[in-house]
Parts: sequence; C-alpha cells; structure tokens
Amino acid sequence: MSGPGYAREMHMTAPFFGREPSPKAYVYSSAHATWSAQELHLLHKGLTQYPAAEYDNVTRYIKIAATIPGKCIRDVAVKVRSMQASHEKMAEPPSKRPKMEHADAHDVSCEEQIKQSLQTNVSVINTMRANLATGDLDDNVQLMVQFRDSCHSIFKKLHTVCSAVPPLQIKIDTSLIPLHMRSPSNQDDV
Repeated sequence: MSGPGYAREMHMTAPFFGREPSPKAYVYSSAHATWSAQELHLLHKGLTQYPAAEYDNVTRYIKIAATIPGKCIRDVAVKVRSMQASHEKMAEPPSKRPKMEHADAHDVSCEEQIKQSLQTNVSVINTMRANLATGDLDDNVQLMVQFRDSCHSIFKKLHTVCSAVPPLQIKIDTSLIPLHMRSPSNQDDV
C-alpha cells in the first residue's frame, strides 16, 4: 500500500480510545508543510487554548491539528518544536552563543584565487578537448603543463584554507609531458 501513487494523507478511521476522532486529524503529512498567516494564528490560538500544563503534547497536537484544515498532527508537532527551539535559541545569553569567526581578507582572497584557478582549468580542459577534435595534439602539451601547475597551486591553497584537513595524497600523471617541461623537483605528489 505504499509507493509513489499512494496518497500520503490518510484519515484516521479507527476509534481513538472509544470515540471517533475528528475527520480533519491526519495521520501522515504531505511534503514539508508551509504555514499561512491564518494557520499560524490558529496554531497560536490552539497553543493558548490547550496549555502544556493541562495537556500532554500528543493530546495538544491532536486537538490543535483538528482545528487547522489541511494540517496533520505531525505538521503541528514539527512546527511547535521548531518554534520552541527558536525561542530557546533566542533566549540564550549572547556569551553562550557560538561566535561567528570573521573570515579575514586573506581567506577570501585564497578562496577567490582557487575559484579563478578552477575556472581556468575548465577553460584549459575545453581547449584541450577542442585540440583533440581538430588533431592539434602538440598544442595540448603546453596546456597540460598549465593544468598541472594550476592543480598544484589549487592544492596548496586548499591546504591553507582547510588546514584541519590532512593533505590530499594525489599524484598527477605527467608521463605525457616532455622531460624538459616537467617540474624541476620532479615531485608530482600534491
């Protein structure tokens, strides 16, 4: 009875502790519920009408969901819990809130340099692809060197931006690049 064609909203038809529940109380939610202003008003009204001191959460959610057309019990429970979490977060003293670290200009510039290098690599790969299609294979040698050097600089910059992450153990295959064009250290490990 489940699958893509199965209706997600299902009315409660079994007796609930000896009495029939309201036909508006749904068991399952549809997708992520969006709340209109009227529905939020009914939710707040229900929360004041059924206080937590007098009713357990399940009973409150059932009674509130029965007053809001189109909302199921789960929708009400999720919304109430998210509202409680946001109220608790706002009530937390500023000293206990996690401090936002401001990225300095160096980090931003490193990120921009990485982004620019990646965009350059994309254009280099596209040029190499075009050269392969036209048969200009000799032109790709210099592009491969440029691509390799760009990858080395990207990996070094990534290590400075993400210092907590261990360095990547990547080896770039430079066997097609002539010896005189390879890096002098002959280390292609990044």
